[in-house]
Amino acid sequence: LLANASSNLIFRQRADIINTIRGYLVARGFLEVETPILSKNANGATARPFQTKAMDETELYLRIAPELYLKRLIVGGFEKVFEIGKVFRNEGVDATHNPEFTSLELYQSFAYFDDLLEMVKELFDSFAGDGSLRIKQHIDIMRVLQEKKIELDLTSDIRAQLEHYTKLHNLFDPQKTDSKLFD
Repeated sequence: LLANASSNLIFRQRADIINTIRGYLVARGFLEVETPILSKNANGATARPFQTKAMDETELYLRIAPELYLKRLIVGGFEKVFEIGKVFRNEGVDATHNPEFTSLELYQSFAYFDDLLEMVKELFDSFAGDGSLRIKQHIDIMRVLQEKKIELDLTSDIRAQLEHYTKLHNLFDPQKTDSKLFD
């Protein structure tokens, strides 16, 4: 890190991003919590978990998502909770997949899709600071078989953009389900 300024910068930027996210959520009344990383049951997502054993031979699993614990807190009366923490998914390693990564998961009682979209816009605006943020990223929507390049402009209506890309790239097939993409 001493000899490589760009690596040093990445560590500092990552810390700044996490602190910005944390500050944004706390300022809006979210409670940051820590949930168990080891559990007797694999839970939270459909990925394959890593398994280990305690000294007494109890079988344990590394978490694949904090989802179920956070939802329990919501049911228990906390209206806004979040966790920034490590998750582990035993799905191989390649240039685009790391079995250990940091995730942000949050839940808010009585919030709708549009409320969360607005939060995402505000959060990303706090990174840019001037309301002009545009993101170019490869987004895998509903595990589509082929990769789609989508540009989201967070200064405009995200819902309309996603619906447009969904129709344009046939990402949502109403023949396969009776539900709508956003309802």
